[in-house]
Amino acid sequence: MSLHHSDEPHQLAGGEAMRPFFEKAYQAKLPVNVQLQITDLCNLRCEHCYNSTEHKHKELSFEEIDNLLGQLKKAGALYLCLTGGEPTLHPRFFDIARAVRNHGLVLEVITNATLLRDEHYALFHELKPNYVAVSLHGIQRASHEALTGISGSFEKTKRAIERLHAEKLPVQLRIPITRYNALEVDDLLMYAEALDIGYRFDCNITYREDGDPTSTSTRADLSVIRGVYERNWANRLQKGNLPATGLRETMEGEHLCAAGHNFCYIDSTGTVHPCPSFQRPAGNVREQSFEEIWYGSEFLKRLRAVTFGDIKGCKGCGDMEFCNFCPGDARLEGEDKADGFANYQRACRNAALNREAYEAVSNGQFADSSPVAAKA
Repeated sequence: MSLHHSDEPHQLAGGEAMRPFFEKAYQAKLPVNVQLQITDLCNLRCEHCYNSTEHKHKELSFEEIDNLLGQLKKAGALYLCLTGGEPTLHPRFFDIARAVRNHGLVLEVITNATLLRDEHYALFHELKPNYVAVSLHGIQRASHEALTGISGSFEKTKRAIERLHAEKLPVQLRIPITRYNALEVDDLLMYAEALDIGYRFDCNITYREDGDPTSTSTRADLSVIRGVYERNWANRLQKGNLPATGLRETMEGEHLCAAGHNFCYIDSTGTVHPCPSFQRPAGNVREQSFEEIWYGSEFLKRLRAVTFGDIKGCKGCGDMEFCNFCPGDARLEGEDKADGFANYQRACRNAALNREAYEAVSNGQFADSSPVAAKA
């Protein structure tokens, strides 16, 4: 579970009026949200990164990307998020960003923001992205740079965040909760709230895409994760949308998430995956058209048919409605190494923590003075 403000990224562009559209797109299996990795190169060395440490060669050329954008638009894509690595390292980042808009797609960018120059800010004003999401790893230089591994990266990122905000560009913060910033959660919340910008805290530190588990050494302690869950429920309670429990039977018949339904991830070599966290190849756009992959992949067809009740070890679980099961994580951490359709220990543990947090908040036992808990 992540703690966030401003709801889902797509809602920033259309609010609640867009929700019926996204629900219909989900049912129709239209790929309205696509994340495109344009390079896996990065100028930072983030210890928790899910990208492999091995550079992918034969990345898509600009011409191939431009052609792909046209295919995505034809298939029903609406939002196109450029990511990396660090996307601004791509020598034709400006051309690619403009091509996104030229194909009638809404631009989104995920960046560490350390390389932003005047020209980038001008580009964002020109193209009006839905959001520019900036990775922030701590409120102090020491915690941020302990994760990025690069001296000076904290000041560059913080300066960019504040300039994006000052220029009224749609900046969001992406904040992974790790052992380095575990004691700074309240301060990070206050920083985001003081600027009044969107933020997303995420406790889910995954294996690297190649199965290397070393990135998970950065995971925060369970007490910290429990605290983030409590803040999330307290935030929802303050807003009057704390959900009822007893939804297990309904959950058992529901599909897992948006991955493969109305969202997908395409890596820098053109391989289509359900999600950055679920790197199970469905096909490559150099060998097939995107639509052939999206509608023809046998794996994607299987994924779309799976419900929570189908996951091995999950049916009948009392914590199901509190579970953030991820088939991508399950594939790397659980027993089903092919498709990820079996439970895994971390999901079960976190579901129990999430239930405990919900019960504490609903029973009035959460007395935290953090800005989220106290916000009316």
